[in-house]
Amino acid sequence: MTVSVDIPPGLAEEIEKELEKGRYSSQSEFIRTAIRHFLDAEHKVDRHELSEAAQEAIDQALEENGVSRKELLDGQ
Repeated sequence: MTVSVDIPPGLAEEIEKELEKGRYSSQSEFIRTAIRHFLDAEHKVDRHELSEAAQEAIDQALEENGVSRKELLDGQ
């Protein structure tokens, strides 16, 4: 897939600096990497939110059954 994107001058300069460092062979490679990093970060947020929701459900179930987290972790 080919996508055309207008890059503001300040960001374009930052991309060029990264290319000059030799970390990326092209603007396309840099942008693909940036998109991958963004998506990875978004997925981590999603997993974290899911983990929080799961933890809340576990805490609620423990409370409903009169068990504290400490008791559960201590094996009591």
